[in-house]
Amino acid sequence: MTTLNNFSKRSSLLNPGPVQVWYSKPECFRNMVMGYNWLRETNNIPDSKNLRKTHIYIGNIGIANVDALFNTLQGDLWSPNGEANGFIKMMGLDHTSMSIGDLFVSPVEPNDFAVAGWTPNVPIMVNNVGWRILP
Repeated sequence: MTTLNNFSKRSSLLNPGPVQVWYSKPECFRNMVMGYNWLRETNNIPDSKNLRKTHIYIGNIGIANVDALFNTLQGDLWSPNGEANGFIKMMGLDHTSMSIGDLFVSPVEPNDFAVAGWTPNVPIMVNNVGWRILP
């Protein structure tokens, strides 16, 4: 079975590890890319206890640095010639690059993450600027 880790030849950062990566479902993507403040104002913040409602789990990787995680999951790096297109479609997704509204869940505090209130295994969302911990 193809997983996100099959693309580790592009970057060792895609090797298996403890950090879960979740991408917004296509039917939720339009809302998610509006960012956390808009999601809060419209009562659409993803449920951190039920991520499968709004997101699709795509794999576990070993990155403990949020900037490296985001940069590594840009399509031009991990799928520069469309190598991940089949995987993305198989997962029921429409986007290859990590985008606003996508999430990661880490059991350890990322070493470059300086947001008060971080808790192990609580989803962290890509926001318009930076990252946002979900309630």
